[in-house]
Amino acid sequence: MTVAVEILTSEQAHLLQKIAEDVFDRETVRARLAEYLADTSYCLGVAISDGTVVGQVQGFTHRHLDKAPEFFIENLGVTPSHRRRGIAVQLIKTVMTRAKEFDCEGVWVVTEPDNDPAIALYKKIGLSMKTATMFEGSL
Repeated sequence: MTVAVEILTSEQAHLLQKIAEDVFDRETVRARLAEYLADTSYCLGVAISDGTVVGQVQGFTHRHLDKAPEFFIENLGVTPSHRRRGIAVQLIKTVMTRAKEFDCEGVWVVTEPDNDPAIALYKKIGLSMKTATMFEGSL
């Protein structure tokens, strides 16, 4: 099984025509995809095997007024049949390399405290766990 990992550009949006199960949380919306890819603050890394997207990672450059930018990994997904093969690690390392190109000095990600596979993955790539309390609401 050969898997190619790359950062998607607007010109490559057609690569998302065939997406494996459970790669994204929901069905992708073409208009949102075009907007997402047009904004250089955002980054979409994809893993492709035999013409099918089998994994993805999304993130963006989080800019601050008082410190260097950081990269926030906002979503990661690999189809169940391709998990535990190093694809998630490849995806994260690829977007982290891109983040360095945008002068980001750090990376961060949030996951649920009971998501043991995600916690193990982030520790494996060298991220350290911090404790925080998250608040959310509707607009």
